[in-house]
Amino acid sequence: MNMKIHVLLTLLLSAFFPCFCFSEPAESKVSGKTAAVELLNVAKTKKTTVTEVEDEGEQIPPDVFWGRIRRHAAEFKAKPVSELWSQKVVLRYCLGNTLHSQKMAKLTEKLEWKSGLLGQPAVYNDSGKYISYVASDLPHHPILRPHGKKIYSQNYYPRCQGDFVKQFYRSCMLTGNPRHFDRMKDCADFLLYSQYREGGENSFVREWYLEKMSPEERREYEELSPKWVGGFDYLFDWKWKDGGGYTWRLHEPDHHVNSDMAASLALAYQATGNRRYLEASGNFVRHQIPRYGYHTGKWKGVRYYWTEYNPSGAGNCVTDAYDNIMPYVARNAAMVGYYERNAAYLEYARGLLWHLVREYDADGRWLYGAAENPLNSTCHLSASHEVGCLFLALETVPYLIASGISCDELLKCLDVAFDRYANADDWLDSRIKVNPYAIQRGVLGVRTHLGTVQKGTEMEIVDYLLVASKWTPPESLKIVLTDPLLQKEISQRGKVQVRVEKLMPSKKTPESWEAGAAKILDSPAQIQLNELFELHSGDLIRIRYRWNAADPAAFETSAPTIKHAICKEQSAPDWKQHGMIVIPLECEKIDAQSLFKVLAKINFPHP
Repeated sequence: MNMKIHVLLTLLLSAFFPCFCFSEPAESKVSGKTAAVELLNVAKTKKTTVTEVEDEGEQIPPDVFWGRIRRHAAEFKAKPVSELWSQKVVLRYCLGNTLHSQKMAKLTEKLEWKSGLLGQPAVYNDSGKYISYVASDLPHHPILRPHGKKIYSQNYYPRCQGDFVKQFYRSCMLTGNPRHFDRMKDCADFLLYSQYREGGENSFVREWYLEKMSPEERREYEELSPKWVGGFDYLFDWKWKDGGGYTWRLHEPDHHVNSDMAASLALAYQATGNRRYLEASGNFVRHQIPRYGYHTGKWKGVRYYWTEYNPSGAGNCVTDAYDNIMPYVARNAAMVGYYERNAAYLEYARGLLWHLVREYDADGRWLYGAAENPLNSTCHLSASHEVGCLFLALETVPYLIASGISCDELLKCLDVAFDRYANADDWLDSRIKVNPYAIQRGVLGVRTHLGTVQKGTEMEIVDYLLVASKWTPPESLKIVLTDPLLQKEISQRGKVQVRVEKLMPSKKTPESWEAGAAKILDSPAQIQLNELFELHSGDLIRIRYRWNAADPAAFETSAPTIKHAICKEQSAPDWKQHGMIVIPLECEKIDAQSLFKVLAKINFPHP
């Protein structure tokens, strides 16, 4: 077919039939070393110029696929992770997002255990929320739930066990709760149980579903499942036709949410040292990513990659590029690449994030469809996944940095994006609910302690404050802390000395910080940080004073109030106010000395 006619026909059909998408004609599957190509982005305000474009819309054998990536990979050179805290956007994400993760694990732990629920209609409470259960009759006791949206499957199924691995992983690291450690391993072991092996063998499907399939379903399953090696049966107990026209079969793995499942196994490896988890995560990367086409090019002279939403090949859409897919796949590839010292996996992860940077540069945010997607200007303007793009990218970067890969340009974009999302009230899609702790504007505060919190004992209160937002000029920011605990201590003792320090990341270890400038305050009614130091985005402040724990419960209930404002010329301050995160006393592994060590263990690769 004439190329111009093919492109015109594709655009016309895309406009009238949003779910229709052509695969590329055979003669253009690989077009390398091309002249400059202009891509129209979602926002339609800026064209992106790319070069050396190669697009192959086929499922490629793993050795061939990763051999192509390896041509562009730099030599693996592991670096100490002690440099990671100096990346301010990494610090902003880790400090806020991580410390609230134990809440979900506690709720999940309280779920009722039941048998006989697999495949049964879900139960909903009076508020219309589905009720999840732990399957007492399934191996490794996974958590059962419906898909959530009532247009999809409403039957109980062990969906997305990787979500629970991550919840329990973070909680057991924060609290030392042995029950959460055991449940993390349970959910990780279920992922191993439901992973496809050579020949398409899947223990979960064989033991619970194979005999129940119709002859047609069984023939289809036995024909397709050998292609699913490394994937996980995590969602599809029903057939679903997606927006690109691809029908997902019963028990079929995808690769972007499956990447999340595989990444959770890499976390389980970090927590336990059990190489079975890492090998399973690596099997997914090796076998499943090559099924989604080979797409690369250069933007600003740097190579990028992108991967398709649904499996590539004849009859399937091969232009289904979506922004949120890239960081999902990148994170798992980077984690496995770091631990297996696989330069090709690391190169692919870096290039996927470079595609993400390219998209942000063009649109000023991450929408759903990418520039390569012909539907991006019609039905894919959704902002449904954009904050997730940022978070997933920030979870990927530490593994790249620790592998010796320069991420300076990536971090510049992520820093700008983080700040813009933090101050996005006037432009962010109203459907997006930004976690106020993960993306905190102004100042993010965390209260910790030194010493045992027991009635009548003296201990040290230690607060950390991270200046999270940018402002111009620097001296325009005002930060005031009011601490009820300190005020009560002053009233009872008459005098309390408060030490305020500006910290610098240590070059010795990834968990320690060193005090730089320091100020001593005598019984302050309030603490005005901007009067003590010149503050810039990313600065970390530590505040310390002695406290007599006459009422230990007051530690968690009397946190400081943080007020901050940008004071412009000839205008009154526009004060914003929020509280401080208090590390619960149940988090026995965290005190003022171990806080950053624990955060590093959760968020950074382990050497």
